[in-house]
Amino acid sequence: MRIDDLKIFVDFVNTKSCSKCAELNFVSQPAVSQKIKQIESEFKTPLFIRNKKSVKLTPAGKILYDESQKIVGQYQSLLQKIKSLSGVVQGTLKIASIYSVGLYRLNEDVKNFIKKYPAVHLDMELSHSSKVYESILNETADLGFVAYPRQHPCVDVIPYKEEEMVLVTHPDNPLGKFKKIDIGKINDHDFVGFEPGVPTGDAIRNMLKSRHVNVKIKMEFDSIEIIKRATEIGEGVSILPKKAVEREVEHGLLNSVAFAKEKLLRPIAIVIKKNRIPSIAAQKFIEEVTPN
Repeated sequence: MRIDDLKIFVDFVNTKSCSKCAELNFVSQPAVSQKIKQIESEFKTPLFIRNKKSVKLTPAGKILYDESQKIVGQYQSLLQKIKSLSGVVQGTLKIASIYSVGLYRLNEDVKNFIKKYPAVHLDMELSHSSKVYESILNETADLGFVAYPRQHPCVDVIPYKEEEMVLVTHPDNPLGKFKKIDIGKINDHDFVGFEPGVPTGDAIRNMLKSRHVNVKIKMEFDSIEIIKRATEIGEGVSILPKKAVEREVEHGLLNSVAFAKEKLLRPIAIVIKKNRIPSIAAQKFIEEVTPN
């Protein structure tokens, strides 16, 4: 059995999809199905429990999956180390990031990395937090960038940055005229926020509750861009990352006001799959963007 066969098996288990597995391995879907059947035939035991709703690993399948992950990971690490002897960092680096971080925080870091390591092909996917974790767990991304990282038994968290959160208002809103503002000033004001389940939105709601600040929820969205557009037309105030509204503030579309007494900081982190050996390109990216 070839290592490529084990990789197809691992990718199929991770993605739970013939089409995604085929895409990752540059083969057809029928080829993936055929390869899985061949592996089961070679081991002379069922590796999956199949029903209409799901496909689960048998005890033998679980053993093969755990050991195959180690073999594939070690082989890929070996390839990276040999390639690195040339002194050229190369390969593909796949990054999954939430929208606000990918659009407003990673730009400079990505530019600097590409300039320093031009042989690396960097592929970035922007999505919601849950999808970022899914991409990391399925190994369809090497690195993930999330806000308010959550603990997960299969994920390691590396601190990236803390970014300031500010009050964001329509330019005509009186609250936007302050140089700094006490959080209590937004009590009883119309508010445009993130939907429940979005980590940044949940953190903001908990923060307001802990300070006994009650806002009138006017609208809730899962997109920072839509929140900005709603705030621009005066639907309410919001609390957003300062970096994410710099352009609108510069063009007079929004006002941003820092909070008095204390800074509201949003933690951003890199997430990687536990026990997965990062590629040389991924290691270099982490080294470039994280504090020493």
